[in-house]
Amino acid sequence: MPNTTTPNDVLQVLNAIADPSYTRPELSAEMLDIMTGTSFEDRLPGPLPEGARVAHKIGSWETTFSDAGVVFPEGASGAEEGYYVVVFSEGAPEGAARGTIRGFSLEAYRALAPIEVR
Repeated sequence: MPNTTTPNDVLQVLNAIADPSYTRPELSAEMLDIMTGTSFEDRLPGPLPEGARVAHKIGSWETTFSDAGVVFPEGASGAEEGYYVVVFSEGAPEGAARGTIRGFSLEAYRALAPIEVR
């Protein structure tokens, strides 16, 4: 069986993590905190304003590069005020894939963050 997943699979996992009623509020908050404090901030979080919080998980395997997360614009207090971004790239060099992921992240922020924080 191949080791594959789809963007929708990842979205469902993110939704379960961010939904405190799916687990417990403190467990959901802990998982989001762990995903926020990563060493890999060069994809989804990279182009966003400093006040934005991004709980995310990157993926890299051969020529496949991805990042998926929940973005909390500056001032957001809960998961219901955030939005999800899942970007998979296959077959592109890592630098180009990273640039594409960053571009999607910035455009999503511009479209979905409240006007007062854009």
